[in-house]
Amino acid sequence: DWKLGTTEQTFNQKPIFSGQSSNSVFTLEDSAAVSLGLEDLEVSAGNAWEAIKQEVTLKVSDIPSATEGVIFYLDAESNEVSVSSGDAISLSNARALQFRPADNFSGTATFAIEATDSELNTSSLSQEIRLLTDAEVDSLEIRTLRDLDADGIVGVTVLDKLSDPYYNQD
Repeated sequence: DWKLGTTEQTFNQKPIFSGQSSNSVFTLEDSAAVSLGLEDLEVSAGNAWEAIKQEVTLKVSDIPSATEGVIFYLDAESNEVSVSSGDAISLSNARALQFRPADNFSGTATFAIEATDSELNTSSLSQEIRLLTDAEVDSLEIRTLRDLDADGIVGVTVLDKLSDPYYNQD
């Protein structure tokens, strides 16, 4: 007896990040702590089969230098817990991450977390944190665009008057 058989082949995808509002966070120099915008962050092992069969772990893979600021979350007792590169972190704590800039720091800092599935596939999510000086804030002009097709969505354009050679005040 001979049976025609099938071979099941699977392709293991990298973990997938979704739900972050943006890959950039803007705040003012010398400001209080600011959220990293990860409140709706989701991470999955890949396709539906992988999500059922695999576990995903998260770790902090890059943090700003101490001269730039501190990344932290608040624990159940509202105590600040600073994170370091290489720290394992739960999804709920990743969603609560905040950045407190160091005094007088302006510029760009970066933060990244890495997801690893049971098959050791990895993906990384980076957040850019830009601290603006008062002069930079003064150079920004925010324009609201009309709701052109009456769908409730209004466009917003941010123009940088200092660095945009095509800036037109009209």
